[in-house]
Amino acid sequence: MTPVDLAVVIPTFNSGRTLQRCLNSVLSQEPPPAEVVVVDDLETFDNTRLIADAAGACLIISPAKMAESRNLGVNHTASKLLLSLDSDMCLPAGLIKALVEALLSSNMAAATIAEVSVGTTYWARCRAIDKISVELTGHGRSLRAFTRDLFNRVGGYDVKLEAGEDADFHRRAIAIGARVIHVASPQILHDEGHLRLTSVARKKYGYGRSLGAFEAKGNSGLGGGYMRRILAGAVASVTRDPMALPGFLVLKATDAAAGAVGRWADGLRIK
Repeated sequence: MTPVDLAVVIPTFNSGRTLQRCLNSVLSQEPPPAEVVVVDDLETFDNTRLIADAAGACLIISPAKMAESRNLGVNHTASKLLLSLDSDMCLPAGLIKALVEALLSSNMAAATIAEVSVGTTYWARCRAIDKISVELTGHGRSLRAFTRDLFNRVGGYDVKLEAGEDADFHRRAIAIGARVIHVASPQILHDEGHLRLTSVARKKYGYGRSLGAFEAKGNSGLGGGYMRRILAGAVASVTRDPMALPGFLVLKATDAAAGAVGRWADGLRIK
């Protein structure tokens, strides 16, 4: 089958646990993408690069952080359409076909794509409720696919941001009038694996450390619509997974608290 004029860019760091499934899901799409680029962190020490090479992906090794890695990947491609993925994401059959049709049929510049979380722990079940709350409210979505023209007009991802780079890119695209469509189905599968509350706290603390730089650009913060999401998630959990409700509330409290501590610590560092 003739590849579609689309490039998939995947930043990685010690991503051996999930990258094989991610690449398999990308390369088995019908039609397949024309280009697949993996941008691996210089400090990776697992088998990430072996997996990327074996799959036939273009492999770039760089000391760049997440935002710059996404830019590097895009700049090593020539396709007109771009799909930015994380290494713990899998594409269900038919997603690229649905995505391209959605973008081209209505002349859209970008698309958000619904996600569903999967994992092996109670906390992964709680994160699954959180993803449902994003889909129900629309708060927390970021651009996942876009045209090369839009990427160039926006100026790519902001390399000064260590977290929230996708939300910032989304907001800058909206600010210049980009037409965005939401692809509700099929949904990206986000593999949370053996998710623990401690790992959630560490990740959100890291996000908090970048929140000052994010807000300095005039962004209102990463928690827009936070209470609406919590309410929507709580209602959804009652009907879909009642046992996950207490954990979902604890999870969101941990998200907020760890992010706030990271923001406070970043303020001390700046001073």
